[in-house]
Amino acid sequence: MEMSFAEFLQWLISGGGAVMAASWILERIAAFGQLASNVKQYITFALTAIISLGAYALVQFAPDFIALASPYFSIIAMVFVMIFLKDVFHRVTKNK
Repeated sequence: MEMSFAEFLQWLISGGGAVMAASWILERIAAFGQLASNVKQYITFALTAIISLGAYALVQFAPDFIALASPYFSIIAMVFVMIFLKDVFHRVTKNK
């Protein structure tokens, strides 16, 4: 099942998607792991709000941009999926 750019933005707006996206981004920043727990929570909250409100702003104020960007989103999403699958395959075969 393929998710359109508009559906992806709705997922981010819902909050759950924004939390997952923020968490995924922050986990890749080494310095984030060194912070105190309460600071991590504040940063995660702020980034989640930025992502969610940014997605909402796109949906509300830039519908033409969403239509123009949709084909590019599909390409980038497929590349992301392929890289993720490659990493999973590498981890599974590396341990054998």
